Amino acid sequence: MKINTLYILFGEGESTLTGARRLVFLAGGLVILIISFYGYFLNTGRPGLPPGLDPASIIRVENLDIKNPREIAFALAGKAPGESARVA
Repeated sequence: MKINTLYILFGEGESTLTGARRLVFLAGGLVILIISFYGYFLNTGRPGLPPGLDPASIIRVENLDIKNPREIAFALAGKAPGESARVA
């Protein structure tokens, strides 16, 4: 017997899931969604430079010559959060 997902979620037609089990599955999905958004927004500041440092004025990061300000993110990608980097 083929079970359609929409029937399970919205309770139309035959369903092998009871109301309590349906809520458990929906709550689990909601928890995964919340953790995903939390991790996404937590990671927006990495890698980065301290505030007040102009990216256009940087010419070297960790012995890598910077020709374009977009290369700074590439140069800092190998650093762990909180780890220091030499910037000239």
